[in-house]
Amino acid sequence: MSNISELRLKKTTVDSLKEYVNDFGMTVDDVILNLIKENNSLKSRLGQGFSLQGADKDTHSFGDYVIHKLPKGKILVTKGGLKVSNMKKVLIEAGSALGMDDKELNPDFTTYEIGRFLFKHLRG
Repeated sequence: MSNISELRLKKTTVDSLKEYVNDFGMTVDDVILNLIKENNSLKSRLGQGFSLQGADKDTHSFGDYVIHKLPKGKILVTKGGLKVSNMKKVLIEAGSALGMDDKELNPDFTTYEIGRFLFKHLRG
């Protein structure tokens, strides 16, 4: 098992966080993606189920996509660790595959609204 003092955020992640905090040069999604990658690295290095609190219940895999429910309900859809451009389309397809009611998958809804319905459906 690695020494806990060796488990630090990568310099690139720290730099990304600083850039975001200092001049808003990044989106919150970019910073969150870096933290998710770091979290996965920490899991591997610790050899155990280390995770951010609630992370497991706030993700859903759909095909090659991973749908993340971020704090305050914001939704992020990734493929291969990268943010996808048409998140709403993926959410609608995922919800349809889960048998969600069409009225909850209205394309006029926001990504946030469809994502909220999706995670509500997943939790039963």
